[in-house]
Amino acid sequence: SGKIFSVTFKVLNSAPLVKSDVKCTVQLRTSTETISVTNNPGYVEVTCNHTYNEKNDQHLASAATCTSPASYYYCCSVCGKVGTTTYTSGSALPHTFDQQKATADYLVESVKCVSEAEFYYSCSCGAKGTEKFTADASWSHKYSNNWYVSTTNHWHQCANCGQKKDEAAHTPNSDDVCTSCNFLVSTEESHEHSFDGNMKTNGNEHWYECSCGLRKDVETHKWKDGKCEGCHALESDFTPDPPTSDPGTPEDKPDKNPPSSEEETGFVGFLIDNFAILIIMAISITTTVVLFILVEREKRY
Repeated sequence: SGKIFSVTFKVLNSAPLVKSDVKCTVQLRTSTETISVTNNPGYVEVTCNHTYNEKNDQHLASAATCTSPASYYYCCSVCGKVGTTTYTSGSALPHTFDQQKATADYLVESVKCVSEAEFYYSCSCGAKGTEKFTADASWSHKYSNNWYVSTTNHWHQCANCGQKKDEAAHTPNSDDVCTSCNFLVSTEESHEHSFDGNMKTNGNEHWYECSCGLRKDVETHKWKDGKCEGCHALESDFTPDPPTSDPGTPEDKPDKNPPSSEEETGFVGFLIDNFAILIIMAISITTTVVLFILVEREKRY
């Protein structure tokens, strides 16, 4: 009515990693009779304690590209089962310069306000080649984000060269306001544009503007020493150049050998330096005058 015995199967190290059926025939006997026993078949499955450290370049994880070599999965050195960790093997592929990207990064030389320019072919990874192609470079214009307007049209304009794009006629709504540029499209013949003397400005341009939104005399800033010559706006990123020469004039510079505390300068210094000579000259002049007077008196007598 209970557990009588158990059987343990020991697996040899050389046993194949398979599932094997096991069948035992058991008979129980007493001294006088045999007891029937139901024998249920079973199985023994031999498994592997995997060690994923073998490289064989058979289990590709990702193919090689122009920026990295191919990667492969490690496999078990005992049973060959593929693991989840990877390693790289081989070399990266050479670049293929077949991409035409007409952006500033691939310009052959810097351009401004041109319709076409030369660019270098590039690889899909972004590397730049040496072969060239010609493509549209209209993006080199610096078009305004705000609309320029006239009484009939609106457009965007390049701040550098004045070229227009997206020019179209106003599309007024029921309030006579253009649905694209918000310009008040006046239908009254009596409307007169008034441009006061206050100049409006932004980071790129200056202009005069009517109360209806019409602009006139739109000009690009002309910078000189950090200030626009037309509207006196200040350049936001202006940095003065450092002086290239000594700013002092010769008159401002001190004497290389200034007089000591014992020396004098100017007329006083001259008198002191030449005192002895002046005394001798004074005596000589006095003697001459005396002799002259004596001579004159002798003549009279």
